[in-house]
Amino acid sequence: MNPTAIATAAAAAFTFDLPATFWIDVTLTTPGAQPDQVLPLEFKYRTREEMEALPADIEGKTDAEILGLLINDWKAPGRPFTPENVQLLISRFHRAPREIFDAYRDAHWNSKARAKN
Repeated sequence: MNPTAIATAAAAAFTFDLPATFWIDVTLTTPGAQPDQVLPLEFKYRTREEMEALPADIEGKTDAEILGLLINDWKAPGRPFTPENVQLLISRFHRAPREIFDAYRDAHWNSKARAKN
């Protein structure tokens, strides 16, 4: 394929319209000797301005409320994404709020983190 055709194909594939959500497999630290577990999460996409406002948006909120602002859905067999199950996740996986928040932030700001997922 010639360079002009490649450039034209690439330009045709580019879009400013991003999906409202995106999926990432987040590794959660499992207490004790059990191996860490991976939880596929569907996150809500935020614009740059929304990401910059996020610290103010989450100030004073509980971990469960913060995760509710970030997550749209998850793939946890037998445990649908509900406020009760978010609280159960936080109760059993103590580091989950930080690990999920970091994965969300890195997906928006850190291309190296996105390459791993």
